[in-house]
Amino acid sequence: MVSNSIFQYVFNDNYLTKGFYQYGLSVAVVLQVIVFAVIGPLGDFGKYTRKLIWMSSSIFGSLLTMGFISIYSGEVYWLATILAILSSVSFGLSTVLYNSFLPLLINHHPQLIIDQSNEKLREKLTSKISTYGFIAAYSSAFLLVCVNILLLVVMNNSWLATRINLMSAGCWWLVFSLISFLLVKSRPSENQITKNILFSGIKKTWNTLKKAKKLPFTFLHLSAAFLYQDAMVSTGTAVYILFFSD
Repeated sequence: MVSNSIFQYVFNDNYLTKGFYQYGLSVAVVLQVIVFAVIGPLGDFGKYTRKLIWMSSSIFGSLLTMGFISIYSGEVYWLATILAILSSVSFGLSTVLYNSFLPLLINHHPQLIIDQSNEKLREKLTSKISTYGFIAAYSSAFLLVCVNILLLVVMNNSWLATRINLMSAGCWWLVFSLISFLLVKSRPSENQITKNILFSGIKKTWNTLKKAKKLPFTFLHLSAAFLYQDAMVSTGTAVYILFFSD
């Protein structure tokens, strides 16, 4: 089987290769922290920067995910690792920029434009739009998983079926991203782009961290959420790999 060939091929060390995906995932997490801190805040500068970064990361990440169709055997594990790391970073960045549109959608909602000081209405609209977004996202993911499982059953759990499923995730991501690009409008920002645009992102991140001292519980909650999400993904994939390798 291809999975067994991967474990035998990489460095000829079964223990090392079972954790190879985790090593790649660790690299992706480190890169995400750097990219989020440097590029993420740039979405708050200029009129089109936010949407441009969102579009670029989404298209780049979806194309990388579709690139998994080229993983023809376990011998190109290094290519699969590169695709997994870069697509993971791209997905994380696109998600950060995607979520950053929520406050803009709320501020420009027809009901709130009439009365910007109505905080109860603001909270209600935020909860409503956010909930609809989560329902649509998880319903879409569940539908794609069902299609992928059906494909695996029909194709007798073949390696080609796995590659097609991975490619379908990239196609799904790209198609619905294009729809979002067309529907979501660019909104102007009060922050102007400077010559040292990358340093602007780092500076804003640093200023945010300094303000965290005034909001210790918020900072603790966000840190715990990040660690929980990363631990959940890491543990889930580790159990999956160990289960199917034995």
